Amino acid sequence: MPVAKGAIELIVPTLTRYEVLNALSRAVRGLKGKTLPLAEAKEILKALEGLDLREKDISGLEEEILGFTLEYGCTAYDGAYLALAAKESAPFITGDSRLYQVVREKLPWVLWLGDYGKEGKWLKSE
Repeated sequence: MPVAKGAIELIVPTLTRYEVLNALSRAVRGLKGKTLPLAEAKEILKALEGLDLREKDISGLEEEILGFTLEYGCTAYDGAYLALAAKESAPFITGDSRLYQVVREKLPWVLWLGDYGKEGKWLKSE
């Protein structure tokens, strides 16, 4: 189910680009098993550049980030996404199954990416 351009706003902490670059670098070097060809990594970077992301500084959210990390045992990176979503009163869509399983009961605004397009989950019927 495609989303019309401008229909949703994608808000991310400024660290997102670093996380994507780190993941791509690790994948190209084969540090998680299967190696990603460099050409594919570059395609992913181009796709990222094509997204209309609104990057937000997380300065001032340190206490909230720390709170999330301590309560849910997640990384500071994950805590930053959670704190930013909470501050913006926005849903946080994740593909991190471990994080989702840990927070889903207490944080109903954290949504599972795999539910995209499933009726009754987090999309309203048309």
